[in-house]
Amino acid sequence: MFNVDVFNRLRNKYFALASRLMPGRKEEFRLRRLAADALEPPTPRVRSLPGHALIEINNTCNLNCIMCNTKMSKRPKGYMTPDLFERIAKQLKQAGSLYPGLHTVGETFVYPDLPALFDIARSLDYPLFISTNAQFPDRLAPLLESHSDMIHHLRFSIDAADAETYSSIRRGGRLDKVMESLEVVRRFNMTSSRPVLLEAGFVMSATNIAEVGPFIKMLEPYCPPDKVRFNLIDGISPDASYFRTTFPFKNLIKPARPCRMVFRNVFFTHDGKVSLCCRDYDAEVVIGDITKQDLTTIWASPEAGRVRDMHLGKKSMTIKSCVGCFVSNRSVSSLVNLYIHQLYASGMDSDRIGHEAWTFVQGVNDQVGAGGDLQAYVLGAFSKIQ
Repeated sequence: MFNVDVFNRLRNKYFALASRLMPGRKEEFRLRRLAADALEPPTPRVRSLPGHALIEINNTCNLNCIMCNTKMSKRPKGYMTPDLFERIAKQLKQAGSLYPGLHTVGETFVYPDLPALFDIARSLDYPLFISTNAQFPDRLAPLLESHSDMIHHLRFSIDAADAETYSSIRRGGRLDKVMESLEVVRRFNMTSSRPVLLEAGFVMSATNIAEVGPFIKMLEPYCPPDKVRFNLIDGISPDASYFRTTFPFKNLIKPARPCRMVFRNVFFTHDGKVSLCCRDYDAEVVIGDITKQDLTTIWASPEAGRVRDMHLGKKSMTIKSCVGCFVSNRSVSSLVNLYIHQLYASGMDSDRIGHEAWTFVQGVNDQVGAGGDLQAYVLGAFSKIQ
């Protein structure tokens, strides 16, 4: 059976060996690898068992973020039952999938009884990951007090340092609520013997790029800079118009095919359907039903194979959501995240960082379009940071 971990180690053998032989050049080899992957992403291979998992405990969101458009999902709204959650959690743990998240197109804290699910997780000794828009400080505080031992880590999706920008992106949300939630975590971690790890996410576009530096500064009292993650915007929403208008780098946009998700990860809808898509708005990438089959059977099923073959071009792609899914280059996204943190660590004025980062993306876009030496450009850009 194919072992994806062995495959990845072999694929990176040169870079890993070079890093060990020349420790001072470890960062250079990391940048070279990302630049190489940006030009020619590796062909995905299916794991013997799924890796990361998301469990959609509900598919209702309190916001309608402009890049997500969760309100466009046509699936009936509902909440996962505790019994179904337990069935899924048991099978994921048995498969070796660690700390699943509790979302896909829904907001975790909309679920009416989160403690009940965390009680189940505790009985299984199976910590969970929470990704949230951080609009529920009053619900977050008691959950931390009662179940911090079962929260592997928290991720706040924020995307802005300015209240007006925040409201324009995360429609229906308020930045002051995010700040309240950050304070909840900070106060808890100051007094708890079991602090929780907090990460903060920022999806970059032309709308908010100027706030990249101020965002890191805003988060300084709450989480370390290396836990602030910047990603380029994607076009995974059914309406990708915002992506198209706020990400002007055409050479860095590609169809999300093959999508690595369908080969590596698994996702559960609130009613027990098993999907290979992390944002399956209308259940178009469903490969089975966990209430009728076990996970290992579904993962290796003919239906799962059919979806993967379509993503590898072995069969005609007939899944509408996959046909319309376009993403920014993931390796470039990782490069930009590193570049931003290098700029910040250099002591650059925070108001300049966003402009410098966007200029870097423009340079990568130009190199890719012209067939230039991307590795040389990336190494040169990083070496200029003082």
